[in-house]
Amino acid sequence: MLHPGHYNPLQPRVPKGHDGGGEWTREGGAPVKLAFLGPRVWLYLVEKGIEAALGLYAWLSIHNSRARQAVIEFNAHEYRGENRVLTSKQPRLLDRKDVNAICERLEKVQMLTDKAAIAAGPKASYARPADYGTAVHSILKTAINGTNPKKVIDENFRAEVSYLKDEEETYGSKGSIRVDVYEKVDDGTVCVYDIKTGRSGLNAKRMAEIAKNVFAAYPDTNRIVVTEVRPKETP
Repeated sequence: MLHPGHYNPLQPRVPKGHDGGGEWTREGGAPVKLAFLGPRVWLYLVEKGIEAALGLYAWLSIHNSRARQAVIEFNAHEYRGENRVLTSKQPRLLDRKDVNAICERLEKVQMLTDKAAIAAGPKASYARPADYGTAVHSILKTAINGTNPKKVIDENFRAEVSYLKDEEETYGSKGSIRVDVYEKVDDGTVCVYDIKTGRSGLNAKRMAEIAKNVFAAYPDTNRIVVTEVRPKETP
């Protein structure tokens, strides 16, 4: 029997090249505390456990295919009144049909993302990768939300901008935008489709930004399931 602190050769490590690379990870990450002050939210505390889980999720996402799809799940708990605590579960690489059973609009989001990439045109025609990424995300956002900026077509299926202004984004430039697609599955679960055209993975700061938007749109959320979606064939 293993005791706390003893070496466990079966315990997974986060792959090198990702946040927490080489670190041991474990089932369930350490909590991320999100303090709500009016409409704003801050990342209050990040421990290496959740960074390791996010690093492992980023690595698993590299292996997404038509048959398999990586997911990471976060559970929200009340913490001292209006504050929330997010705890992560071990990331998983599931059969795509099993992900569809949880997040029913995965294939629709994939189809719309593919169409947005085609509508944006060849990546080589853009001066910067940031400009291409912004074009894809803007087209996708309009396709899901509609053209009226004050009212989305379906409140339970919407696209939201998630932009961290104080750090460089996926495309290596602060001039790009990010869009996440939210699907409210039931009264407590929201699926987040993390739309990607670049290379960076999901980090704790970005997860806090996603959580802020999810809780603002759906205050009764207690489970967030995140999965990455990329254009199948980027022109």
